[in-house]
Amino acid sequence: MVIWTHCALCGDDPLKQLGLELEVASYAPGCDPIRFRTPTHIAFGPGSQEIVTDLKNNRFVFRERPEAPFKVSPVSVRGQHSLVYNATDKLYYANDTENHRIISFADLSSETITAQTKTIAGIALKRPHDIVLDPATGWIYAINPQSGHVFRFTAIGENESAIGAPLEGYARALTFANGKLYAIGSAKGRIVEIVDWETPTFKIYDSLDPTGKRGPAGSWSKTGLVLNDAEFFDGFWYATSYFTKSFASGSDFDKNKFIRFKTLDDLVTGNWTDLSSLVPSGMTPYYLTVNGGNLYLAIFNHESPGSGDSILQFTPLKTPSSPVKNNQSNKPIAVRVASYNVEFGKSATPEQIGEMFKPFKLDIIGFDEAPDGDWTARVGKVLGMQYSYVGEVSSANHKDKYKTILSRTPLEGTEEYKLTGRGWNPASVVRATTKIKGVPFAFYSLHICRSGAKDGHAYSLATEVLPKEAMDRVIVVGDYN
Repeated sequence: MVIWTHCALCGDDPLKQLGLELEVASYAPGCDPIRFRTPTHIAFGPGSQEIVTDLKNNRFVFRERPEAPFKVSPVSVRGQHSLVYNATDKLYYANDTENHRIISFADLSSETITAQTKTIAGIALKRPHDIVLDPATGWIYAINPQSGHVFRFTAIGENESAIGAPLEGYARALTFANGKLYAIGSAKGRIVEIVDWETPTFKIYDSLDPTGKRGPAGSWSKTGLVLNDAEFFDGFWYATSYFTKSFASGSDFDKNKFIRFKTLDDLVTGNWTDLSSLVPSGMTPYYLTVNGGNLYLAIFNHESPGSGDSILQFTPLKTPSSPVKNNQSNKPIAVRVASYNVEFGKSATPEQIGEMFKPFKLDIIGFDEAPDGDWTARVGKVLGMQYSYVGEVSSANHKDKYKTILSRTPLEGTEEYKLTGRGWNPASVVRATTKIKGVPFAFYSLHICRSGAKDGHAYSLATEVLPKEAMDRVIVVGDYN
């Protein structure tokens, strides 16, 4: 499934005021046949290498570049949560949680472990969770979730020390931001800044909590925040919570599971933006990773591991700056846009999807892997969006994987283009034009396979379809895999 929230044209966009000026896409596994069961983390190794921690499958999976297939690492682990690559000694460091150890190894394709330990600075490791690296100093840090011990070392057995952070309960994560180390307390919804390691000295930020209760998981109204992780990205803090149906006792298990705020003081006062609509309902967001101008988030289905488990990618939107040609209006307008891969309608009725989108008051939606017939129009009936277009090409010739457009304003120039390239075929993109406040633009909705730079569907779109576009304002959304 793919969700995109897109501000496409310049202006004072209400979606930006809501904190939704992000492109959100399902990054992995994409077209790859591999399936995750409770992925908790994505790490980035040498070159373009990517490593996913696949917890319930007790394995790491990796690929050498985004378009390459995933491989399963033979490194033996059980219930692991994350790893980090240290470019200094060219070793991977991982927490092997259920084996109560930290391990290091040089090659993901080999089962050889370089070093391992079950104690650091004389303290036993007990289900160690997150592991992070300070690239400026070379220090590696890990955490014992129950005791709140934070460990520091430069390599296994070298320069070891430990401190007890005042986390007051279960803690899952560590993070670096602006050169500072933070421990993320789950049960208390607390972030602890480690001001000085040697003293040690701390600064505590307790999140706003309307309940006064604690737990390893829960919901906003039952426990307050149950922080999994927090990460600073593009001027904001992002934080995830372990909210799930089985721990929510009938309450809303999606509200505030993924939030954003400017400062840690905002966390204390509750001055945050709820971004939970960017994560599929019922999915638990876990560890965050920043890399290459993007924010990545591991999500999983706590109730049914493997059902929709994936890595999401968040990319900040940039306001277009190109001039408007052909005397088309250059008046700035706001357009509320969404794109949704509905997986041939298997998980929800069109009416349920319409209800989900209601709060956003959207102008136009691109659907992919959508059923044929009146499915899109039924979503529109719920939303009061009466104009729709359904393509004729079903992705990979599978049943009910059509691309469609739903609009609040009349659609013109509807057409569909087949896209050629490596991977499954046929792929396609549907197009239509419309006007909002008198400003015309073209809208494309696609479903394509991930591929290389010059041999895939995206290349076909960029070189064969879009160059022929007469409109100056163009929005392209969909599942890019």
